[in-house]
Amino acid sequence: MLSSVLMLELSHQHTKPPMNETTKAILRLCRRCEINKLLKHFPKNVSSKDGRLNTCKFCKNGDQRAYSLANREKVNRKAREYYSANKDEIKVNRVRNKDKTKIYGKKYYQENKALLNAKTRKYRADNKEHYKAKRDQNKEKTKAYQLANKDKIKAKRDARKDQIKIYDRKRYLKRIEEKRKNDEK
Repeated sequence: MLSSVLMLELSHQHTKPPMNETTKAILRLCRRCEINKLLKHFPKNVSSKDGRLNTCKFCKNGDQRAYSLANREKVNRKAREYYSANKDEIKVNRVRNKDKTKIYGKKYYQENKALLNAKTRKYRADNKEHYKAKRDQNKEKTKAYQLANKDKIKAKRDARKDQIKIYDRKRYLKRIEEKRKNDEK
């Protein structure tokens, strides 16, 4: 068997490594990029003799990406049709996998924090007008709400004042108690 280091090197090489009986079992030639890669880099295909597709995942993904860009409307229409036909099942799966998705999202964010932050900064810089308009819109909504609900806001503020007074009184009494204990020592 090949060592794991050699297998890793072979999977990232862009030249054809020498073929012998051991490497033939592990490696396969991609028909698109003509590079020998590990078998795990080829998608499964039940109609094939060995159960794998003859193009690697990287080439296949590139083809799919190119097709999606060239036929954007068709791809989007099919996605909408699928969603409308399977809406209930999709919602059930989303709820069922909520924890997994959350864990994956956190892990992805931690691994790609710098990239994601850079993208966010770039997007915000490119769309300053949008954010300014949104901020102004929120200010207007807040003012309108405050004018329409003056009594409600005043009642909440008064209730909070009482809670703050109670909280401050408790903190004050606690400080006095601690001071008394320190003086006794």
